[in-house]
Amino acid sequence: VPTRLVLYRRVGSISLDLTRARFAGSIVSIELDMKFGSLDLRLPEGASASIDDVTVYGGSARDRRKDAPAEGTPHVVLTGRVVLGSVNVRGPKRPLLRRR
Repeated sequence: VPTRLVLYRRVGSISLDLTRARFAGSIVSIELDMKFGSLDLRLPEGASASIDDVTVYGGSARDRRKDAPAEGTPHVVLTGRVVLGSVNVRGPKRPLLRRR
């Protein structure tokens, strides 16, 4: 994953799974310019995210992880705007059936 990504979308959602990605740097900047769509971002364990600089009109921006680290590696900084959509930051997918 490069240190800077620009996500431009008109009508449609983006699902970005970075759980198994290799990062070029410890800080990744993702700039959003989206209308009529949402972003579902999955981050690896120990990664932190900042969604404070995302402006959302007609939706929400949430970090849905439990015990999300305030400072982790990599650190993903989301900026930009989303119109009539939402931004959800999640952790890695959990298996449906766990072995005992």
